[in-house]
Amino acid sequence: MKAIFISLSLLITVSVTLAQPGNLDSLRHQLMVAWRDSLKHELTISRPDTNRVLVLVGWINYYKFDIPDSAFFYGQQALTLARQIKFPKGEAQALFFIAVTNNTLGNNSKALELQLKSLQIADRNNLTVEKQQAMTALGSNYSNLQNYSKALFYLYKALKLADPNDPKRSVHMYLTLKAIGDTYLSMNKLDSAEHYSQLAFDHVKQYNINFARPLILLTIGRIHNKKGELQLAFDFFRQSLNYNTAAFEVNFEIAKLYQQINQPDSAIYYARRSLNRAQKVKSYACGEFAKRSHFF
Repeated sequence: MKAIFISLSLLITVSVTLAQPGNLDSLRHQLMVAWRDSLKHELTISRPDTNRVLVLVGWINYYKFDIPDSAFFYGQQALTLARQIKFPKGEAQALFFIAVTNNTLGNNSKALELQLKSLQIADRNNLTVEKQQAMTALGSNYSNLQNYSKALFYLYKALKLADPNDPKRSVHMYLTLKAIGDTYLSMNKLDSAEHYSQLAFDHVKQYNINFARPLILLTIGRIHNKKGELQLAFDFFRQSLNYNTAAFEVNFEIAKLYQQINQPDSAIYYARRSLNRAQKVKSYACGEFAKRSHFF
């Protein structure tokens, strides 16, 4: 379990430091390097036991957005070992992160299949955290597929499993609340979207989940944009940029806002910033998003 504790302590340290706007890019890089080095060390010294499974799961998590082939490679190793030693927690986590990797590649049906398997294993073995994690992922996936009734079914079940007063599970609570807000936003139920997004933001502030600040600020900005409150949308998007000036999604949203108010030069400027960021981070998901942009 040593690698997991190291990664968690690093995440907490960086998350608290990120309370200062503008630090996110450099500190995220430091975290990722430290996380990678920790995983390398633990993989070298670990035996074929539960700890090794969790280290392999850490590698899936590390590569899931940027190098999917590597995520699948470690995922298969994690699944094989977890099943050999009968370690359901590791199997459920491996399936979960392999599912996320499939989402990155746009393989949503495969992701759903794996998330359901992860949920079944977690349910059979009374793994509350893994159950909540899988239900939140299922809800988000169904939301992306515009099956909103199923999305909310899983998301509200995940919310019931959450413990809002447990700091160790604060990130899971945030992700579930944000997913509910995002789903209502997609349904154009803006009052509900704003309610759950504000709850997510309050949770972020209460537990100093500062890596999540730019993401939830982005969501709240999108809600105000849909409500026609363009100045408030600008304000929240710019707050998000204060934490991560190179974020491709925020720049893209600002570009769309400038397009709405017929300022094409500013729209193109922010669209180019969005594309440059996607290319710079070398993320598969970011790159595919940027290539589909209608600005270019």
